[in-house]
This record gives sequence, C-alpha cells and structure tokens, in this order.
Amino acid sequence: MSADEQLVLAESTGPGAAIRVIRLNYPARRNALSLDLRAALIAAVEAAMADGSVRAIVLTGNGGAFCSGGDISTMQNVAGVAGRQRLANLHRLVRLLAAGPKPVIAAVEGYAYGAGMSLALLCDQVVTAADAKFCCSFGKVGLMPDMAALWTVPQRVNAGWVKRLLMLAEEIDGETAARIGLADQVTAPGGALAAALDLA
Repeated sequence: MSADEQLVLAESTGPGAAIRVIRLNYPARRNALSLDLRAALIAAVEAAMADGSVRAIVLTGNGGAFCSGGDISTMQNVAGVAGRQRLANLHRLVRLLAAGPKPVIAAVEGYAYGAGMSLALLCDQVVTAADAKFCCSFGKVGLMPDMAALWTVPQRVNAGWVKRLLMLAEEIDGETAARIGLADQVTAPGGALAAALDLA
C-alpha cells in the first residue's frame, strides 16, 4: 500500500448526510487489522460517535472482504508493555462499538475471520451476503478468541453453536450465520452494503 492510500475511508451519506460509512481499506491483506489500521479505525469511529450530524454508522470492508482478522505478520516478538498496549487499543475499539452512543451496522461481504468476525459481532446489527465466510479462527493460530468474541458469540447463538464456533473454528457462510442468529439479515452476494444503508 502506498503512503498516500488510507487504511480507513469514511464518508457521510443518506438523508442529511446522517449515515457515516466507514470502510476498512487494506485489500492486499483482506483488511487485516494491522496496528496502523486499528489506529485509523479507532479514530474514524471516535469521530463518527462525536459528530452530532451522524445518526448511524455502517462498517464495511473494501476489496471483497470485510476483515480477515488480526495481521499475524505484526504479532511476532510482542510481550510485556508492548503487548499490553496492543490489547488496550483493541479494548478501546471494543468499547466504542459495543457501548458507543450511536448504532453501528456491519455490512459483511467475503471474509469475516478471527478478529474480523469479532468486529462484525460488536456491531448492533450484522447484515451479511449469503456467500460471506465467518470463522472464529483464533484456535487455528494458537490464540484465545479476543475482541470480545467470548462475550458476543454467546449473546447471539445457542451453546452448541458457541462451542462449534469457538472451539472448532468452524467456517460458516452468511446464510448459516443468519439462520443461527449470528447475523441479523442475509442478502444476495454484493448486496450487504445497500441493505445496511437501508437499515441505517
């Protein structure tokens, strides 16, 4: 990604420009949550929450993916104070989305893996394309589910599905996600953003 490209894009739309669309824009890594992308996302969500003209936020990804999770290439040799700071930044984002004063709608196309799935589930509503791919993939790389997945997943699905998703890292499509309650609305492929904007 060149220096002049932004990792997060934000624009206002809808009647009175009252909907803020925030797009993850790191398609080369399927919008993986690199340290820089996390910082830009926090700034964009904080700005939207603080803007009196914004009534709803739609969170989506560019390049055919919602978010492929944490950027594993940045996770080497992180310990001590640096590790605590990384977690503190993630917790800040979690609180903004889960407890912010404005509704947030996820528009999921493509992959919502690991922390990307967590990111979607932190939103008040999840609109998904039928062919989207959800996976709580933390266990596949030796990690505990983070970004509040241990809190959000049990709020949305029954105990059997909690165990399948969190323990087995099972991949499910958008239709299944909507059927079991992980997502709130399913659309045809390519239709998630338009449906999320209608809902907003």
